[in-house]
Amino acid sequence: MKNRRFFIKQASVFVLLAVAGFLCVFSASAPVFAENRTYHSADYKPADWEIGLTELLRTIQLYNSGAYHCDSAGEDGYGPGTGNQSCGKHDSDYNPQNWQIELKELLRITQFYNASGYHVDPTGEDGFAPGSMENPVSLALSPENAPAVPGHIKQFKAEVVYENGSTQDVTADAEWSSSNTAVAAAGNETDTKGLATAAAPGTAVISASYKGITGSATFTVDEVESSVYKGTETTFDLKRGGADQFLLPVEIGNQTLNLLVDTGSNALLVFDDRIARTNTTVRKKSEQTVTVTETKVSTSVFNTVRSGLLATAPVRIGAYFASEMRIMLIQNPDSQSDAFLTAKGADGIIGIRRTEGIAQSKESGLLDMPLAVFSPSVSTFELDLPLSGDASLCFGSKPVLDLADPQYVFRAKTFSVKDPANPVSASYSDLQVPFRAKSSFGSADTGNLDILLDTGSVSKLVLDTEVAKSLGYNPETETWAIPEDEEIELNLVGSGETITLYPKFRVSEISVAPYSKMGVEFEAVLGIYRWQEYIVGFDFVDYQDGGPDGTVSLLRRLDKKDAVSESLPELSAAFVPLAGLNSFGDDRFPSSDASGNTVVFESDRPGGKGGWDIYVWQKDTGILNLRNLNSIADDSYPRISADGRYIVFHSDRKGGEGDYDVYLYDLVQKSFVSLPGLNTSFLERNPWISADGSRIAFRSEREDGKGGSDIYLYDRNTQNYVSLPKLNTSGDESLPCLNEDGSLLSFTGRRADSLNGGPDVYLYDVKKGGMISLPKGMGSVNTAYREQFSAIYPGAMFIAFQTERANPVMGLYDRDIMLIYMASMNAVRMSGLNSDADDAAPFFSGDGNFMFFHSRRPGGKGGSDIYMYRMGAVQETPVPAGSETGDIKLTETADGLFTVPAASGSTTLNLLVETGLSAVVLFEDKVPSGIVISTGGDLSLKLPGGGVLNGKAATADMTVGSLKAQGMRVVLAKSSEYAALTGLSLSGADGVFGMYRKRSEGDVTGTADIPLAVLQPEISMAEFNFDPDGIAGLSLGTMPIIAGVPANRLFNTHVQGRITDLNNAEGTAFTDLEIAVTPVAIKGEDYIVGAECVFLLSSTLKNRI
Repeated sequence: MKNRRFFIKQASVFVLLAVAGFLCVFSASAPVFAENRTYHSADYKPADWEIGLTELLRTIQLYNSGAYHCDSAGEDGYGPGTGNQSCGKHDSDYNPQNWQIELKELLRITQFYNASGYHVDPTGEDGFAPGSMENPVSLALSPENAPAVPGHIKQFKAEVVYENGSTQDVTADAEWSSSNTAVAAAGNETDTKGLATAAAPGTAVISASYKGITGSATFTVDEVESSVYKGTETTFDLKRGGADQFLLPVEIGNQTLNLLVDTGSNALLVFDDRIARTNTTVRKKSEQTVTVTETKVSTSVFNTVRSGLLATAPVRIGAYFASEMRIMLIQNPDSQSDAFLTAKGADGIIGIRRTEGIAQSKESGLLDMPLAVFSPSVSTFELDLPLSGDASLCFGSKPVLDLADPQYVFRAKTFSVKDPANPVSASYSDLQVPFRAKSSFGSADTGNLDILLDTGSVSKLVLDTEVAKSLGYNPETETWAIPEDEEIELNLVGSGETITLYPKFRVSEISVAPYSKMGVEFEAVLGIYRWQEYIVGFDFVDYQDGGPDGTVSLLRRLDKKDAVSESLPELSAAFVPLAGLNSFGDDRFPSSDASGNTVVFESDRPGGKGGWDIYVWQKDTGILNLRNLNSIADDSYPRISADGRYIVFHSDRKGGEGDYDVYLYDLVQKSFVSLPGLNTSFLERNPWISADGSRIAFRSEREDGKGGSDIYLYDRNTQNYVSLPKLNTSGDESLPCLNEDGSLLSFTGRRADSLNGGPDVYLYDVKKGGMISLPKGMGSVNTAYREQFSAIYPGAMFIAFQTERANPVMGLYDRDIMLIYMASMNAVRMSGLNSDADDAAPFFSGDGNFMFFHSRRPGGKGGSDIYMYRMGAVQETPVPAGSETGDIKLTETADGLFTVPAASGSTTLNLLVETGLSAVVLFEDKVPSGIVISTGGDLSLKLPGGGVLNGKAATADMTVGSLKAQGMRVVLAKSSEYAALTGLSLSGADGVFGMYRKRSEGDVTGTADIPLAVLQPEISMAEFNFDPDGIAGLSLGTMPIIAGVPANRLFNTHVQGRITDLNNAEGTAFTDLEIAVTPVAIKGEDYIVGAECVFLLSSTLKNRI
């Protein structure tokens, strides 16, 4: 080594000059180098693309030392000998890179010296090549056009282009300037070359010059868009961003940004370089701006991995606001290089799912779900995204679908997930629809397949691998076993119908993804272009309201004209207006004092302290200001004592005994009342207070109970529990309700004796300490279709509860309130009470005059609204024109009688309603030919007012309301003969509809059917409303008006039943419209009582007896 060093020192220049031409023999295994390399490490004094003698001798020094190391104090950043190796290696140390300069590497730098220059060459053995570049011809700056917002810095790059087409990055060597420094300044110092700092809205030209040539780029600084919302909007106009994708203006901090609406993800992501620096605070909480943390997050949406920082920000979309939403600031890629979002002009993404979607993120728990953290939370929305024209997103209601005729609307249950560890806050439903598919190879129809309606992807159908396999896909070869031009059929599956999507899908339009292995909750994704012909609605019911459950509604855009009415009908007179009570949030679980003048309920409306808050509304006063009632936690399920003094509720506020505790608030003293011994370290929820406030029933999951959830009854006077023997079981008992004196307790149970696993409604006698049996059946209390949230009417005349029996397939979308008359245990229906949407959680006022409940019916203020139903409204208030008076509208004739429309084929006949006749009579001179088939034979029929009608036997198909009969045997007669016998003009009547079922010997000579015996389905009740001053109605199978009247306001009498055939008692048992009458003759103060007799209530005898 000593001789080697001496030789080089004495003759280094000569040797290097002599062998420079033979360096190629050492470059066989040279590594590959990047194009963006700058000066060679040996070119430092100065850095000028030439290797001078001093620089060459420095490299020889490193060679002679046998090693080199990092030395920041060294003239070139290195030092001879071994030492620190934390910096980048010297460019002469390239093959191998081993912190030593080999002879072949030394000869390479000598080659650059001899060539009087070098340049960057990624294909060279060390990333360089000898010789200087040819003449530069242009200077290109990138990016050519760059947008920014004030406070942001943009790095521009200058690249020189030479005559031979080669390029070189000269950012650090160019001279930089800005045409408008008030808009943006261009850095020109050693460490700021090419950095443009946005200062104010406007446009600046950023220029660079190098060796006499110049280049330029446009730097546009956008004005920060401030608030676009007044804070009351619930419907939002969407901007178009690219091919059939839509942007929603969202206020983040103190600026408004346009975010792409994505049904396939569940977080809010915004580009960091679109947030103005005046809108950010680093690691210091701010109420007006975005607070940036140091926590790194990443996620993959639209097949693009995005990374950045976790931040919290106040976020507003119209009336919906979150004060500290956890969002992601995207740093990589930036807004100008995002493969998916840049072309759409999107500043980020807002995901409107609640569960994990297509977006996959290891840090998903760090980011909030926007729709869940808004106040109020968004449980209903409507997407109207046409191919052209105005597009909109509405929160809290469905402005188009709410006005649509239900027969045009496709509805399906959506996917729901319940988190057993946190069911209250982590149980959700999402926008995906059951589906099935089939091809010539096979079908995918397991009954539990879901497809996500995605606004992110455009036209394709993406199938899970296993689903695709069942249709003919081979994942190993990635080929299909069906012809390329074959069309695969895909159906969306609803509660009672399916939608076949057209055009059908060819294999070229289908992608395959391993969804079943990705942890997502769907098996297919449908691009927006394939469902854009529908207006889409979504409704979500949370755990506390009986969920989680969701409904998706689809209205075909072509049907909109025929399906959608201009306005909703007003509520009937049975409802009492509640001015100032409801909001655009969810208002639910009402209770009232005895008079109904004070109503307590829970709401997530803006302005509250926490997620759910308790509100007190008083008639003529409105919402009371009770500052110390609510907390920042959930305060919900309030119940008020009948005297209006005490409010009991549950809350998970800090300072409690367990997860949820029961609290009692004195509305008079405006302070809390202690409940010694009531709460435990376990969960206590759903309290109910007796009328006098002395007893509180609630559910608890404490460990000394009988099952998962048990009912407890707490006595405030003794501060002890009331014994409830035989009530609790190993199942679940919850949602207790007390009658006015606490002697009866109804509750919801999932017990061994529950139908279909429950929930069912149960009744318990507190005084006797035993269960009261409740009947089962569709017309009674419990069914297999979830009965819960019960309420006991004062005096225990009725028990009310919510049920899903009306539409069990749709479940929570179509909950109804059922009212059971306790004396007979039969159901009565109340006019106008229930809707096609959710009606739930009934509560009776203490005086029995009102029922309160919450409903998601169209026409409300928000998701759920509170309604006050007048139990005796029909008796107290005249029924206005257009209100519900029956299932079938009747027409008054010139005689003051009434006809019912009856369909026979395509013809509608107007038949006189006759309660005393047991056949249908059709007038041969009024009925069109072809709808009646004469069977021959004479018929005679006794009429209720006397006389016998003669006619012919015939048959006809008949439909009255929803009742139908084919080939009903009828009487064909002349109207003139019927008029002569009855004294009626029969104007407007094509025949007679007999509704009497009794048929005595001699009533009919010949054969004619009893209409109510052959019309199907068979009915067990009817209501006649022959109102001469309003709208007359006939209801078959229901009693819509009478069912809504308290029993103490009705006249009830027993009707004698009959059996016409003892061998078929079940099939021939009936009653008629007859009442027992005791006649009394009065003369002066004297009267004579006659014998009891039976009167038939005739609909045609008018004022005669």
